[in-house]
Amino acid sequence: MQFNSFEIVKFPRVYMIDRFRSDSNLIGCIHITSRHVIFKADHVRKELWLMNKLIASAEKVGSTSYGSKILIRCKNYLSIILIVKENEAVDFLQKIANVSTKTFRTFIENKKMEIQKDIWEGEFRRQKLPAKWEKSWLNEQYEYCETYPRELWFPASVSKATIIGSSKFRTGGRLPVLTYYHHKSDATISRCSQPLSGFSGRCIEDEELIKHILDANSNNTQIYLIDTRPVMNTIINMMQGIGYEDIKNYANLKRHSFEIEGYSVIRDSLGELLEACNYTNNSHTCYLTMIEKCRWLKHLRAIVECSKFIAESVSSQISCVVLSTDENIQLFSIAQMILDPHYRTIKGFQILIEKDWLGFSHQFEDIAPVFTQFLDNIYSKMTLGRKPPQQRIPFVTPMERVSKLKAEAKEHWKRKCIDCGEILDTALRFQEHMVVHELVNVCYVMACEEVVTNCEIPKLENQSGSRNDIKNGAQTSDDKSELSSPASNHQAGNYSNTYGEPETKRRKAHGQF
Repeated sequence: MQFNSFEIVKFPRVYMIDRFRSDSNLIGCIHITSRHVIFKADHVRKELWLMNKLIASAEKVGSTSYGSKILIRCKNYLSIILIVKENEAVDFLQKIANVSTKTFRTFIENKKMEIQKDIWEGEFRRQKLPAKWEKSWLNEQYEYCETYPRELWFPASVSKATIIGSSKFRTGGRLPVLTYYHHKSDATISRCSQPLSGFSGRCIEDEELIKHILDANSNNTQIYLIDTRPVMNTIINMMQGIGYEDIKNYANLKRHSFEIEGYSVIRDSLGELLEACNYTNNSHTCYLTMIEKCRWLKHLRAIVECSKFIAESVSSQISCVVLSTDENIQLFSIAQMILDPHYRTIKGFQILIEKDWLGFSHQFEDIAPVFTQFLDNIYSKMTLGRKPPQQRIPFVTPMERVSKLKAEAKEHWKRKCIDCGEILDTALRFQEHMVVHELVNVCYVMACEEVVTNCEIPKLENQSGSRNDIKNGAQTSDDKSELSSPASNHQAGNYSNTYGEPETKRRKAHGQF
């Protein structure tokens, strides 16, 4: 990283406070640059690099005999408490507030890099997509669906009129489009939104498009519709004849319902989980009660169970059309990781995020914490799976940071300045030195078979430090095991539990290091 073009503001003699362990408080200097807030300890080799784009808020929360107490909250749920000199507190907060996050785009290197432009076509080529599927540029100007990418794949036998008619029938124009092809079974995973309200609740063009998707699978005569809306909502829509596909009008279509909670419920659950992780009472029983009450792990299980069903159906030569809502986008992402070993590699995982999340305009900020829930599911898969993926656990952190760039991607697309694939590829290539040395599982062996996911609720220790420790919240250097996060060093986020000797031995035994 080059610092010669960065403005550096220094605040000496700053205390970093640990709310749970007073013996680990550190004294050092704060450097505020155009990209990072950097804490460097004075007497030990400790550094904390916090990206400016991750800072959600910074406020004064009190005063001590040493100075003003500043609380910094981050978008990845890291909380940091600093004590700065009383006469420097206002200036410190102003410097953080005035740091530009638009002029200096996160992750972009100064040197120009060659970016892969055909990520979509190249990925479907890797999937061995046959000629009976073809690319359509009908949405090149975002005329029919603003949240879909410009390139879409449909069965070659589908007419333009059928595609347009189906887009008018679906909410936001999000008609059924291909997202994954499984060449071993010839089955596919397609995504779409729920139907719009209408007098008849029927669309001939939409029925024809589903029939063409079914006919594109030469091995089966049935197709599944995966509906994750609450059952009561589905029943009400069915009785009113709105927002509901009458399966009697669709050839060989079978509906499978899974109840996946909405993002508002997930947001409340995460809030209760963070409250439990920040709980300073030493009562382990009380902590476990709070974890159970938040139902976070049960929400994870519901996602994995539905993803497993999709993967098993596709593996059994049955194509699936998933009613894609803001909450269930992770379903087909996890299903693809189960089906395709390529997505369990570092590069494949990057492409998966680009293809299914960035490419289809997922609103990371507005629909939070769906992406966080997805990463937590991936974390569970990495710790519990019998076939560990190529990436190690800290790899989820760059992906969570990359998600923050999506707010700019669509406007860049429309201005034809930059591709969303360029943003993602640039961001991850910026982390290339980390990937080589820190994020690669050296014991990884490419598996050719599918991986059946365990749907049991994971043990609590496997959830420890998934995103609430300093290692996942910021880049640190040297001995990281003693540098504690104010929001992490509890039963579920203590370094001794997450990266300590017993846990290290267990992971080595399972080939995860």
